[in-house]
Amino acid sequence: MSAQRGTAAKLLAPLDLQCIKAAGVTFAASTLERVIEERAHGDLSQAQLIRGKLSTRIGTDLRSAQPGSEAAARLKQALIAEGLWSQYLEVAIGPDAEVFTKAPILAAVGWGEHVGVRADSQWNNPEPEIVLVCDAAGNARGATLGNDVNLRDFEGRSALLLGKAKDSNASCALGPFIRLFDDHFGIDDVCGAEIRLEVTGSDGFSL
Repeated sequence: MSAQRGTAAKLLAPLDLQCIKAAGVTFAASTLERVIEERAHGDLSQAQLIRGKLSTRIGTDLRSAQPGSEAAARLKQALIAEGLWSQYLEVAIGPDAEVFTKAPILAAVGWGEHVGVRADSQWNNPEPEIVLVCDAAGNARGATLGNDVNLRDFEGRSALLLGKAKDSNASCALGPFIRLFDDHFGIDDVCGAEIRLEVTGSDGFSL
């Protein structure tokens, strides 16, 4: 692939002719952040205060709970009694996972392209993830990298706004390529992988 002089190279998304699905609140840390969004009603200024109150109590319990287990059911009842229950905890430690549409056909973008963020969102962030590529029977056949662009102010106001928070044009970035599973690379390698993300802002911000 070649690029015109003075322009950066770009690649098409390796998956763009399929509806792309995502699973939410799959880790203790991300579950806690969803609860924070909900309690802050999408207001970033309230997030840090709420985070400090919830991290110790809920965060520790979530890490030790096996979703769908009897122990998770007891934890649910305890959190309800303490007024700490959330719809996000239901899909985090309950028997049913949250699965939603991340991008329809031809809505994903590839390496080097700009992602899409709604102009009316003031609290949003990238979510670097490993994406599993599955066949028609649901069997994992390979993996790639993805950016689950997340609008926290929209989803925090109401979980019914998940479509606006997650599924917008160019809000799903994938690539640069698919690493197919073989004798030298498989699901265990994916589970043990470490993902790193660097954010650099035009104002000098770096994370």
